[in-house]
Amino acid sequence: MKIAVIIATRNRKSELCKALLSLNRQTFLPVEVIIVDSSDELITFDADMFSKLSIKLFRSISSLVVQRNTGLKQVSVTTDVIVFLDDDVELENDYLEKLVQVFWIARQLALKDLLLTQCRRVAGLEASVMVTLTNALVTFRLSIRAGIKI
Repeated sequence: MKIAVIIATRNRKSELCKALLSLNRQTFLPVEVIIVDSSDELITFDADMFSKLSIKLFRSISSLVVQRNTGLKQVSVTTDVIVFLDDDVELENDYLEKLVQVFWIARQLALKDLLLTQCRRVAGLEASVMVTLTNALVTFRLSIRAGIKI
């Protein structure tokens, strides 16, 4: 499974470097890290610090939506999962590995192009969780905390 990471940043070089270092330490590395910078002055850094990462740097106007869309346009077509990170996020070393496990499990459960619906009664209310997996772009919002086994 191929993961691309998109980071929008503005005038936060120190925080961005910490986020990149946490990506560089991942047990499962992203195939590309796309940084979209809207800083007053272009952010530069020593790429050798992040030797395990394939980093692409782009400029944009200062707008989170525009920056994320700029990053999306640069993602490789063979990417399976796109992760948006804030520039001040420091990930646990196995975060992306756990994320891949979630998608792998979801694919196994849903199989290709199948809609899986699971309904449960919670405190008298019916809740429905739907997962759809296709060859098209799938967007998930996940929060994995350290120590949770998947």
